[in-house]
Amino acid sequence: MKITLIVKRMLRMCPDAWYIFMRTLQLSCLLLFLSLVSLIGYENTGRPELFNMAAALYELPQSLLIISMIGSICIEELQS
Repeated sequence: MKITLIVKRMLRMCPDAWYIFMRTLQLSCLLLFLSLVSLIGYENTGRPELFNMAAALYELPQSLLIISMIGSICIEELQS
């Protein structure tokens, strides 16, 4: 199955690529949590700035993960 191949490949990453991946994943989770907090604040106060901030924080982790994975792949290729 493809998922098991992906997980096995991820577990064989070099330490630098793994570090980049894990820190980006942590940052993405933090940004999604802050987006949720901003959305709850928007529902309580009704300020449109909070809604715009929540939307921006919701979209940012996707691009961060893609960029970090490209960087991790480049590091993997350079070290092999």
